[in-house]
Amino acid sequence: MNVASQQVSFLKKRLRRDRIARSVISVFGYIVLLTMVMIIWHLFSQAMHIAASPGVKPRQETPVLSGGEFLYVGDTANGQAAVIDGPGCSVSLARLDNGILSSRQTLRRPCSHSLDVVTSYGLPYVVDISASGQVRLLPVPTVSQPLRQSNFIDTPLANEMSFALPQEVWAQQTGWQLAVGEQWIIMRVNTPEETLVQWVNRNSPTQIVRQQYSADQPMVLLPDTRQIMLINNNVLTFVDSSNQRLHQLTVAQNVRWADSIVKNRSVFISLANNTLVRLSLYNQAGILRYQPAYTIQLQANEVPVALYAHASVNGLAAITSQQQLLLINRISGEVVERRQLPVQPTGVSWFDSRVYVYAPDAYIRHEVRNMAGLSTTNSLLMPHLYEGYPAPDQIWQTSSASDYQEIKMNLVPLLIGSLKASSLALLIAIPLALGAAVYTAYFARPRVRDSIKP
Repeated sequence: MNVASQQVSFLKKRLRRDRIARSVISVFGYIVLLTMVMIIWHLFSQAMHIAASPGVKPRQETPVLSGGEFLYVGDTANGQAAVIDGPGCSVSLARLDNGILSSRQTLRRPCSHSLDVVTSYGLPYVVDISASGQVRLLPVPTVSQPLRQSNFIDTPLANEMSFALPQEVWAQQTGWQLAVGEQWIIMRVNTPEETLVQWVNRNSPTQIVRQQYSADQPMVLLPDTRQIMLINNNVLTFVDSSNQRLHQLTVAQNVRWADSIVKNRSVFISLANNTLVRLSLYNQAGILRYQPAYTIQLQANEVPVALYAHASVNGLAAITSQQQLLLINRISGEVVERRQLPVQPTGVSWFDSRVYVYAPDAYIRHEVRNMAGLSTTNSLLMPHLYEGYPAPDQIWQTSSASDYQEIKMNLVPLLIGSLKASSLALLIAIPLALGAAVYTAYFARPRVRDSIKP
């Protein structure tokens, strides 16, 4: 075989090898391109939900049982109970059965007892106070699946905890409030002469601390931060269980309404200038203090009635004195949805995409569509004052160890991190590619150059 035929054979083999390599590279190129298109489409499809506001649609209105009033409404669509005061001197636990609300259990007490419901970390407790001032906290059983008459098992209320109030104080009471924290319970009892505040350690119920204030002293109980917020017009004073002043804050206008959400890391106050101010907790030299985070503008003469924070997203449901339901981004304070209600509500609760707004005689279950719309451009890109931080910051921290925790989803740290990683990759890849090209063109042997030629 002469040189010409050998060269022709070599060229045929090389052409065949180049054709196979070209086909393999083309297939992989198309796969990479398809993958990129799918990723980009997925990102855009998810971002479209963020751009739309979360709509709220009423799904079901359920009247109360005859002779009763709603004290609390759990996730009844998912088998939890609604707590009803009455009929008579009793508290009933009612659940939905085939769309009909029916009483499953009744807690009967003498008419001299005071009965109400408080919640702690999303769990409801029935508060039973006897005429002598004996306080009992009874946890309401929860059920994870819808109930049927055939498989319902009546779970009795267990006596979770009890403590006593001074009998002579309780005999004169004109009003009371109880707040349950992870370790402490704080109870306020109003009388014509004074206001009694009693602290009870849940781990050691015999550890009791009592404080006295003036009869007309407004306050907010903050058991999870072991503080009480005393309100005097526009001056907020925070004290601990020993009545030692920890911090004092002056706001722009007189306070008309104030309350806290679960964990007490945020306190919301309504001012006389129709604004709702969020106070956020932070640590300064070992002392937990509150500072203003943002202000929400309300309508004229509009005052909040109740707040409820979502357990797993940055959402806050609020009902107001003007029969309004507000969905608020709890990070930025933006009202993402406002809806008129047919009744004046007294309470609200929020589970997954279901918002329950209840009045004494009925509750309405609303369905929140497009929960992703609770995240706004402002909350994703701008600095915000997060709970536990002394100053506004941009933080990316999507997961938390417990419910009712702020989810920090600021995209700026994520974008900066991506740019840093891409820049570092380019700093390594560009010199390496140029060096490989120069070596192949000028220093590699012809046989090596021919074998790697594209």
